[in-house]
Amino acid sequence: IRVAPVRIRHYGYLKRTVQEKDKARRNLGLLLKEKEERPADSFLYYNLGVEYLRLGEYRTALDCFDRAEAGLDWRSAFAPSLVLKKADCLRAMGRVEEALAYLERCYRTYPDFTDLYYQVGLLRLEQGNFSGAAEAFRRCLLLGEPPRHYPSQEGVGGSLALTALGQVYEDRLQEEEALSFYCQALAANPRDLRPLAAIIRLLLAGHSEEEAVAYLDAHFDLTTPLANLE
Repeated sequence: IRVAPVRIRHYGYLKRTVQEKDKARRNLGLLLKEKEERPADSFLYYNLGVEYLRLGEYRTALDCFDRAEAGLDWRSAFAPSLVLKKADCLRAMGRVEEALAYLERCYRTYPDFTDLYYQVGLLRLEQGNFSGAAEAFRRCLLLGEPPRHYPSQEGVGGSLALTALGQVYEDRLQEEEALSFYCQALAANPRDLRPLAAIIRLLLAGHSEEEAVAYLDAHFDLTTPLANLE
């Protein structure tokens, strides 16, 4: 492995963003037409909120999510997703404390929904509350992946939580602990190379290129595309 003085610029996501917004506008038009034709229920308001959120119209999205909750059966299949979307909306509006309080209230309703704790950890990390973030991510590891009926992000009970813990300790300038968690994250999911990128970044920040390469050679089998730990 060597560090190359190459900078890559990728603009593909710009086209995807435009396409996604066009799709959101089309979906929104269909949902508004449906709303005119029949009384709106929680599911319709939820879907309206999702599309407004995708378009960046956060106040309208939040109003739809609140309306969806008004008559919500919390056992509904879409209810856990509503919780995550509403928290995303609050965060996008800069109302992080409200998002945290909302997610933590929902612990009681969905105590085995690991994604709630993961999102709380991310918000606390964003605030610089490292101890609170670490507590939430460790809770994710204790819970493991949530039951399949939840709309979960793969890895919240394993590799993603480990990567996030690595970030916590990196931000606290505790290099040894950060490297340990990043290595565990890569071992848990070798196909996700973001922990490897974090390891390289961390090594190069405080060590020579030769020392960084020696560390990687000692800890990883880089002869395979999965970069498995030895």
